[in-house]
Amino acid sequence: MKKMERFGSRFRLSVLLAMSLFNLNLYSQLSTVWKIGEQDNSSAEFALGPSEFDVSSNNVVQARSAISMVSIVNASENLQKEITEPFGWNFDAVVAHHKEVWNDMLLRLTITSSDRMEKMRFYTNLYRAL
Repeated sequence: MKKMERFGSRFRLSVLLAMSLFNLNLYSQLSTVWKIGEQDNSSAEFALGPSEFDVSSNNVVQARSAISMVSIVNASENLQKEITEPFGWNFDAVVAHHKEVWNDMLLRLTITSSDRMEKMRFYTNLYRAL
């Protein structure tokens, strides 16, 4: 199996949310070739079930994904714009960036309560809101 730099998988999920049906489009890429039986991802569009990965040259398999409520094309564009272009396959850069963004949000606030449960509720709700 050869190493493949980019591979896109397309999935369309129907999600029942608030009694309405929404389409959630998920676009994913893997950093290496996966294989199911005799078929690998160089010809398959997506895989469900147990997979094997070629780790002969690199034992790390990375995945990156993006979603869109509009279309699979938009999900692919979101992945390109938000992850692929700025970070490539650099996982540490993605983590550092998201920590920086999260800390920038938190630095806008000053919490004066000493009640631990109140703080937990606040930060949990803040996390869900963002």
